[in-house]
Amino acid sequence: MTANGILSAKELNQFGNIVNSDEFKNIKQKDFKSSKFENISCTKDGFTKYGFYQFLYENFNHSQIEKILAKLGYDSQLHSTKSRVFVITFQADESLKIKIHDILDGDMNKTACNIFMDSLCSNKDNEDLEIDTESHEDIEIYKYLAKSTKCYLFGAINNSDEK
Repeated sequence: MTANGILSAKELNQFGNIVNSDEFKNIKQKDFKSSKFENISCTKDGFTKYGFYQFLYENFNHSQIEKILAKLGYDSQLHSTKSRVFVITFQADESLKIKIHDILDGDMNKTACNIFMDSLCSNKDNEDLEIDTESHEDIEIYKYLAKSTKCYLFGAINNSDEK
């Protein structure tokens, strides 16, 4: 959740929402300077990695920690129950810029499809893109043929408020 080695109150609150823990949800940024955390490894900006472990083991028993791990997708032996290896390769003759988006809802296929469909919709002049003009007025049907890879992709966008 952090790239700087410190877990801020905001990040800890997000973690608390993920694992449904009030102990993490109620941490305020000012708490790190208070006596409440004087025996826990932290800076004014948040918990260190070690401080996170300290807080976890001082406030949760073994059973509660196992439940937290289960919510994060791990079993009691710390084997992942949800994640899988995911490898992406890119080859290009020209300079290529890639932006990886966060997958906040945990559905990688849905996220990838949404990013792809957003890209298609923003570039409707693409010669490989065919739009079905006979479709329902609230639904756009896209057929994309990447001739170089013999890849066919179909997508539909619902422009109404109905399912």
